[in-house]
Amino acid sequence: MAWVRQGHSIEELPFKAMGGVWGSWFGIILLVLVLIAQFYIAIWPVGGMNDDPKKVAENFFCSCPVSGIFSYGFDE
Repeated sequence: MAWVRQGHSIEELPFKAMGGVWGSWFGIILLVLVLIAQFYIAIWPVGGMNDDPKKVAENFFCSCPVSGIFSYGFDE
């Protein structure tokens, strides 16, 4: 929008994404689904939940930095 408000046209852009706006929406939806899956697996692991509450908390809270790193890497 800022590009157009400065009097430029879309055809002047040096690069256009192949997916366009739909590619951006696909990317954000995929990112949200991965975050949901990450937290789901952290809370209810595939092999069953550990009996030790400390281990359950470690699994959940260790997934937060991992998810953040992947999110940051996706945005770059």
